[in-house]
Parts: sequence; structure tokens; C-alpha cells
Amino acid sequence: MKLTIGMIVKNEEKWLDKCLSAIKPILDNVDSELIITDTGSSDGTVDIAQKYTKNILHFDWCDDFSAARNFGLKKAHGEWFMMLDADDIFRSCDNIIEFFNSGEYKKYNAATYRSRNLLNTENGVGYSDLWVPRLIKIRENTRYEGYVHEYLTTFDPPYKNLPDIADHYGYLYEDDEARYSKFKRNSELLLKRYEAEKETSPMLFVQLYEAYMAIEETDTALAYLDEGIKLASKMNSIVLISLYFHKISYYYTEKNYDATVDLCVEYFNISKKIRPHKLTTDGEIYAIKARSLSVLGKFDEAIAEYKKFLDIYKEIGSGRLATYDSYLVSNFMCTDINWLPLFNDFLSCCISAGRFNTAESYMTSYPLYKYSFESKEIALLIINEITVIDHFGYKSVDKYYSQLDETGKKLLAELLLVRMYISEEKAPIFSAVNESADNNLLIKYASYKKYLDRDVENIVLAEIVEFIVSTACHSLEICNMHYSSLLAVDIRKVINDIARIGGIIAEKNCSEYTAPERAAIKIADSVRLAKSGDIKGCVTVMKDAVKEYEPIAPIVSEYCDKLLKNIEAAKPASEMEQLAAAVKNNIRAMIDSGNYEQARKTLAEYRQINPKDVEIGELEAMLQGK
Repeated sequence: MKLTIGMIVKNEEKWLDKCLSAIKPILDNVDSELIITDTGSSDGTVDIAQKYTKNILHFDWCDDFSAARNFGLKKAHGEWFMMLDADDIFRSCDNIIEFFNSGEYKKYNAATYRSRNLLNTENGVGYSDLWVPRLIKIRENTRYEGYVHEYLTTFDPPYKNLPDIADHYGYLYEDDEARYSKFKRNSELLLKRYEAEKETSPMLFVQLYEAYMAIEETDTALAYLDEGIKLASKMNSIVLISLYFHKISYYYTEKNYDATVDLCVEYFNISKKIRPHKLTTDGEIYAIKARSLSVLGKFDEAIAEYKKFLDIYKEIGSGRLATYDSYLVSNFMCTDINWLPLFNDFLSCCISAGRFNTAESYMTSYPLYKYSFESKEIALLIINEITVIDHFGYKSVDKYYSQLDETGKKLLAELLLVRMYISEEKAPIFSAVNESADNNLLIKYASYKKYLDRDVENIVLAEIVEFIVSTACHSLEICNMHYSSLLAVDIRKVINDIARIGGIIAEKNCSEYTAPERAAIKIADSVRLAKSGDIKGCVTVMKDAVKEYEPIAPIVSEYCDKLLKNIEAAKPASEMEQLAAAVKNNIRAMIDSGNYEQARKTLAEYRQINPKDVEIGELEAMLQGK
């Protein structure tokens, strides 16, 4: 028999049927068996298992995962053994099947598949990838070790990385209580190992760190991490790579970017006995270092690190780089889902540093459509692209356009139109965009341009209003996302344009108007009221315009806010406000002249009169240490 698939289970009815259904193609197409060891299930786990195998063993749980695994391993008949968890759901097993049926397995001692660890993140579900060392040729000394996070002892080269992906749901928790319970159990089991293996097992310290971080005992976790770094350095163990990765990730997550950069430098200076050549984990560290330098405003240094990250990312994706550390460290930065945010930051660094040639060469070198997972990141990518396009005078826009997916292409076309409307630039729409962009957008833009030229024959004026509203709202949305001021909206211009159209529409004197046309007419009326000084009347009619055509609400709201703020700013200061300003200016003059005691006395008196003045804190800061 070629292969034994071994599992241990307990109360796994939530995932087990999906797990076993996904590996059934292996059981059906490879000379293989499935052995399931149950450690005391009280739900329907055993009934589900019986649908797929007769090899069901029962083991009395003794707080030792290795003992339970070894109980099933002893019954294996296969030349090879494959370890599986009940919450591992394969997307496809085709490469595993081919590996055994082609005879390729005879060339190797071990193999991996990609475990995609699904994770709870601020933006929903994310993931990290790990080439898990779970397929081995069985030998006399093959066994599991470790009370928890058990591992196979004979995972020896040569290895084969099989590209099949298993989604792992074990780190996707329903709530904090479930997460805490699991890692609290793990920490207690790991402490048993610690007493026996603290002088010999660097990997134990990685596991202790992860367990104590998960139950939020940070100081204890970091202490174990530092202890592990000392042991791994002393032993020249490759596990030092994993320990450094965790420490760097911790300081990065805590936003201590200076310390993160320093630790990255330490990482790349690790002894050549441990790090004799380029490693897979280097890609993670380059990405973290680059991002940290970017936050610190060191853009040229960040660009250099991002280039190294992008090079390694390509090598990992092509399979040219797959070193042993990749079985110890999960890829998080070097995954498709996290690539675009890093690439966007790289482009932002290039733009901030004035390195437009670098930005252009990388933007046109990657098939960016592969990485379009999140709408905000796509929007930021397009903003970066337009910034570079603008720098080069709108040349060769088709090169950028061709690298995008359909969503990106549509957004680029829209924002080019928005930019031209808002800024009234004459930038051309190039053939590639022209041919592929939404024709309705181009028609609306052409109609609007005719209106600007005062040629109003055969123009559907409602379409013009809709275009102005959609482009202005789109631009407002981009600005509100804090991506760029590139498309900053002149709200007064937008409202005045609609008012001009509203005047033309009113002159038509139709019996019926569309909603955008009715709104435009009311805006024309409200602008006339504003010009006459009737601000209250203007705001009231603006509200009526929104009732006619709701999409105009964001523009009207911002226009009215600006109008009211301008009125407020134009009001003369009250006598009290003038007096307060004079006192504060006097205090500043005392500080500038070195008369600190008098400044403190005057400030104390002013605080009693006007304790809520926000500038008091500023004045106190100026006096601090004086």
C-alpha cells in the first residue's frame, strides 16, 4: 500500500464530513487507507467517520497529542504516512494523487502541501500560508513527539512541495472565549514539555510564545521568545529564523517601527551557519522592514527594501525559492491577498520620493488584475496610477490600463473623467480606455463638454446633471478615504455648474421634468438666494433639491456646511473673544522674552476666567521646563 492517511478526532462533527469528502479522491484513486483515532467524542463524529472508513480506533485521552497520533501510526500499512486534522478542508488533491500515481514519490523522503490558515482580522477573514511537513516515508523510527504541536521525527530531505491547498479553520474562532480556551490548554501542556526539553528544543519556545500571546500574557510570551533566541543561537538552530520572525512581527504590530527596523537588521546579520543563503522568510522580513521605513518617512530606504521583497515574492511564487524555514514560518506578507496593500505602499513611497520612473516600471511589470481583492486597495492603486500618469503627461496610459482587472479598468476610466471634470483639464482619453470604458460615461462627458461650449441643442440635460453629481460624489468619496487630494472637489464650482444647467432647464418651461432636472432648477433658485444674501432661504431650497434627487445630498451637504462656516468666520469677534486673544498674545510675549514667572501667574488667572479654552494646554506646554 502506498499511503496511510492518519487523523485524531474528538467532537469534530462541524468539519469532519467536509474534510473527509475533500480527501475522498485520494482514497478512490491512490492505493491508500484512512485511519481515524477517536479520543472520546460525544457528538456524531464517529458516525461521520464510519461513512468513509472501517479503520476507527478508540484511545483514552491522556493530555498527550503525540501518544494519540502514535497509537494510529502503529496501525499504518502504507509506505508513506499523511497527517491530517479534521478542520483541514482541501480545495483539490490533484497534485497529491499525481505524486503517488506517477511514482514520483519514490524520489523523495518527505512532501508538503500548503496549509492556508484562515485568520480573524480587522477587515474580516485573512490568511497566512505554511508549507506543512505532513507527508513522510515511514521508517522504523518514525513517530510523533510533543505533548502538543506534535511533529513527525523523520521529516528528512529531499522534500517535495505539492501546490495543493488545504484551508485550515482551526484559527478562525467564533469568539474570544473559544480562542482563549484552546490556547490556555496548549500553554498548560507545553509547560510539561518545557521542564523536559528547555535545554534541547528551540521550537518549544516558538510554541510557548504563540500560546501565551493568544491568552494575552505578553510579558511571559516575550520572555520565552528571548530565552528561545539564546538557545537557538547557541545551538545554531534554523528555528532562530522563526523566533526572530515572531519578535519582529510583535514590534511591528505594536507600531514600534524603530525597534522593528533594528530587529530586521539583526535578522539579516544572523550567523551564516544558520542563514548561509537567501531564505523564504527573508521575503516576510523585507516587507515588514519596508513598511516600517515607509511609516517613518524614510522613503528611499523603504523603496530599496520593497524591491528585495518583490524579487523574493516572485521566486516563492515560481517555486524557485523553498528553503526549510518555510516549514516553520507562515507566509503572511508573501501571499496574494496581502500583496496589493504592500505594492500600493511601495508606489506611494516612489511618488513621495519623486521616483516616478521606478513606480512606472513596476506598475507595468505585474499583472495587477491577479491581486484585486479589496475595493479600497483597488481604488488606492488607481489613485497612484493616475498620479504617475499625470506626472508623465498622460502618455502610454494603455500600459497601465492593460494590467488591471475589469473593476480596475472601469474605475480608471471613471476617475480620468472625474479628474477632467473637476480640474477642467484637456487631458485626452487614450484609445485603450476609450475602447473599453463604459460608453455611457463617455456620452455623459461629451454631453457635458457640449454644454460648456453653450451648444445645448439635442442635449439631455438630466444626463448632464447626473454626470456632474456622480463625478463629484465619486471624487468626494476618494477624498474622504484619505487616499489623495488628487481629485479634490471644488464644491462651489459643482453647485454653480448645476445651477447654470438648472437655469437652462427652467427656460424650457416643460410641463414635466425628471428628478435631476427638478433638483437642478431648485439649486439654481438657491444659488440666486445665496448671492442676494439670503443664506437661510438658500439652505432651505437646497434641502428641497435633495428631496427631488437624493444622490445630490453629499454635494449639497458639503456646500451648505462651507457656506455656513464662511458666514461664521466672517462674524466680528465679540468683546470677550478679543480680550481673550489679547491676554493669550501677552502670555506668549512674556514667554518669548523669558519672563516665565509672570507668564505662569497670568495664565493661572486666565484659566480661572476661561477654563475651557483649548489653547491653555498649548501655553502650558510652552512653559514646561522653563
